[in-house]
Order: sequence, then structure tokens, then C-alpha cells
Amino acid sequence: MTTAELDSYKLYYADIQKLLDEGLIEKIKWGYYHWVDSFDGQEVKIINRLFPDAVLCMETALFYYQYSDRNPAEWNITVDE
Repeated sequence: MTTAELDSYKLYYADIQKLLDEGLIEKIKWGYYHWVDSFDGQEVKIINRLFPDAVLCMETALFYYQYSDRNPAEWNITVDE
């Protein structure tokens, strides 16, 4: 969820900080958060929401499509400019 989405629910900066401190939400990057209890451990869902036009590549694609059982140290994606 974005900061704008939280604002629409009347959750502002102080509320967001409290949720972060209590461990109920986690910051993904500036302006983007997710609920900790609803996170199922699939980072690919977060990447897909942040970069909907991105394509998984290199070791990431091999792992995602189960051609490799090695969890990549980082996610590699390609995006069109």
C-alpha cells in the first residue's frame, strides 16, 4: 500500500510511525508499505506491484520458474524505459 492509500483511510504520518514501531506494517521503500500479518513471504508479489511492467531475468527467473532451487541473493528485473 502507498502513503496515499493510507491517507485515504485517515492514517497519517504519526499513525504510520506507530504501526511501524508496533511491527504491524513494514516499509518496503519510500512511500510503500505492507501489512506484516498478510505477507506470505512471496517477494515477487511486492515486485509485481511496484513494477507491473517488469520482467524477471537471470537467476531470478530461473528460481521463479523452478529451473533452479537456489534462492537468488537479489531480485533481477528488466523494465522498459
